[in-house]
Amino acid sequence: MKVSDYQTLMQKHQEQVNSLASQLDTVDDELDKLTSVDSPYRGKVRRVKILGQNERSITAEVTLDIRGGK
Repeated sequence: MKVSDYQTLMQKHQEQVNSLASQLDTVDDELDKLTSVDSPYRGKVRRVKILGQNERSITAEVTLDIRGGK
């Protein structure tokens, strides 16, 4: 393998790594937006049951223990 071929291959590899890192950052940003849920009640989450999922959303049933708000 020629040095120039190797350099070209390494450059393409680095571009792919940079692209994947950028995509990962985008996904992390989107997940940060999705992980926060407000509840009208104070309490402790006892169970989360996934009821369904499609391309952009997840439907879940959350069981809260609101006794004493602990």
